[in-house]
Amino acid sequence: MTDASPKSVQTAHVLLDLLASYDEHEISEVNHRAAGTAFERLNEIGAVKASRTDDDVLSIDISELLGGFGFVGGLLVNALASKYGIDRLDVIASLRNQLEA
Repeated sequence: MTDASPKSVQTAHVLLDLLASYDEHEISEVNHRAAGTAFERLNEIGAVKASRTDDDVLSIDISELLGGFGFVGGLLVNALASKYGIDRLDVIASLRNQLEA
């Protein structure tokens, strides 16, 4: 079981939907539409909240988005570490290396 909030779990599902719909071999327009759909859904479920103060200052709360990402990202990192019999920090280091490649 998880200690993530229900909204974080719902957000994690949307992030997984985005990953499932992304195709690295497709034209960028297709991927942009998939991302747009995911962003709309994240807005609908309240994963990102925007508000203005009385002074007209915009405030954006992305805590549920980060919670959902942390939840699904943690599951994926742990799954890879378990599959390959390595420490989760080694998985994260490998991901960092791939980002820089």
